[in-house]
Amino acid sequence: MRQDELVNFFNRAVKPLKDRVFMLVGRAVLMAIDDSKKIQEAQISALAGEDLAGVQRFQEFGFTSNPPAGTEAVIVSLGGSRNNCVVIATDNRNVRMKNLASGETAIYTDDGTYIILKKAGEVEIKSAVKLTVDVPESTFKGRVIIEDTLRVMGAASLENTLLVKENATLEKNATVLLALAVGTNATVTGVVAAAGFTGPAGGAATLTVDITTTGQITAANVTGGGTTLSAVKSGFNTHTHVETGGTTNPPGAPL
Repeated sequence: MRQDELVNFFNRAVKPLKDRVFMLVGRAVLMAIDDSKKIQEAQISALAGEDLAGVQRFQEFGFTSNPPAGTEAVIVSLGGSRNNCVVIATDNRNVRMKNLASGETAIYTDDGTYIILKKAGEVEIKSAVKLTVDVPESTFKGRVIIEDTLRVMGAASLENTLLVKENATLEKNATVLLALAVGTNATVTGVVAAAGFTGPAGGAATLTVDITTTGQITAANVTGGGTTLSAVKSGFNTHTHVETGGTTNPPGAPL
């Protein structure tokens, strides 16, 4: 056998193995995702004109996502066969968060919502619409600062100081065992029973301590001691006295 024939024979013999090695790892683009299966399946476009469906996408335990169409992927062909192909990594250069500091980690979506585990122990959460936390009980072991509206839909029992920089709205009964400090307007549509209260109140408030203020207290009516301030005012303005010679007129300087 001539040398050229031997080389051709060898090339033909190793070509299937060479093709399998070449196909082991490759790049692809995700075209669609089926997230209803026990293991997520993707439709991908790999080599030119090579579209594959039902390709399983493996993810890290505890983390899952549904990448948008156009996301790039790394695929592995088990045994070098495209019939046994899986997706092991994905990335999307159009929406990927950039400029994180060294050591920071982020979870993000393609609409700008994200959670960043930042340097110096900070956590930053951003949502354009709403944050929902569905748990039976939450514990915050530090100061809680609310820079905008606080809305309490049900009963609230506050055992320490609540500091609100902006508006506070309490829609049902709220019990504050220590102090409620409100920086700006406070609207109370229920009843607030507090051991101490500082800040303006736009609604009804029941206080269990003396009120000391250097400003003015304005109220449509005050209830206490079994009567109301308006009833005391009306009684004073209309009362008369029985004296020798007749009955006096009402006070000349009414309240």
